[in-house]
Amino acid sequence: MFPNLSVMWTRWSEYTVVTDRGGAEYLVPAPGASAVSYDCAHES
Repeated sequence: MFPNLSVMWTRWSEYTVVTDRGGAEYLVPAPGASAVSYDCAHES
């Protein structure tokens, strides 16, 4: 669809779930996780 599209994102090698005071849960990078480049437009 978009042959020249390149969208580089950063993802993390590991994640953990944290809960805030209101009880909402969030996915966050785990302590010590490393950043990994990811092209969401590239087919794997």
